[in-house]
Amino acid sequence: MEFSRICPKCKKNIITYKTKGTFVFASKRNSNCKKCSTSWNDFNLKVKFGVLPVPFKGKTHSNKTIKKLKKVHKQRMSDLKNNPIKYEAFKNKMKLVTGGLKNGMYGKKVYDIWIEKYGKEEADKKEIARKEKISKASSGKNNGMYGKPSPQGSGNGWKGWYKGIFFRSLLELSFLINYIERFNFKMENAEKTKYSIKYKDYKGTDRTYFADYIINDKYIVEIKPKNFHKSISNIPKIKAGIKYAKRNKLKYKLIDPIRISEEQIIKRLNNETLIFTKQYKDKVNNYLYGRKNNIAA
Repeated sequence: MEFSRICPKCKKNIITYKTKGTFVFASKRNSNCKKCSTSWNDFNLKVKFGVLPVPFKGKTHSNKTIKKLKKVHKQRMSDLKNNPIKYEAFKNKMKLVTGGLKNGMYGKKVYDIWIEKYGKEEADKKEIARKEKISKASSGKNNGMYGKPSPQGSGNGWKGWYKGIFFRSLLELSFLINYIERFNFKMENAEKTKYSIKYKDYKGTDRTYFADYIINDKYIVEIKPKNFHKSISNIPKIKAGIKYAKRNKLKYKLIDPIRISEEQIIKRLNNETLIFTKQYKDKVNNYLYGRKNNIAA
């Protein structure tokens, strides 16, 4: 059973009590609700303007307390996400409270704040340390894509399909036309988890990479421009690829194929054996035909 009374100050808010004793005690004191409580508001104002010391100033939570708080926060967020209506309302509320000009970091960068606080020299050191920390946290085994092939749409090269075979660059397309098609090689895409090659980069970080093709069940082929064959980032890959090939009774081939001509591309676009992804249709139009023409890509 609950006991209740109306706040004597605002005469709006209803104050509830779990026991009769607390209800009687509050009634005798004629106490107000929390919003109207002058003692609470006075305390906040005194703390704000420095009349009273901030109780936790200069202190930090223990590791045990931090873990406990994180656990509670994680559970609350989990409960929210399990209730779509409440979660959407929560997100909208946070956008109103912290979005745009209300955000303390609006129009600012951490680096700029460090310059103001510590000076440029110290700020530069902190920025280098921050970038190294991010790199370490997202590279090698910490990367979510570690040991997995790249998604089909990723990369910066001109992507598409040639006779149903996906390629990520014009260099790979050149290899498909001038080598696979010309000599009628048997081919398998090597960008599969079972062909994952583990290696350590020049910084000593654990990484994985995938060659491009398996040819005639004998060769594992990596397509790469010649000027990149001896780059600092590719040398560890090549060494790991050679070792991987030996273990699996294959031969590792690093190939810089003869480039296909524009005429070869146009011919295969017209007979529809070559299809570029939607992302590159306009780029191909402008590059091969100019803005006024259009190709059936």
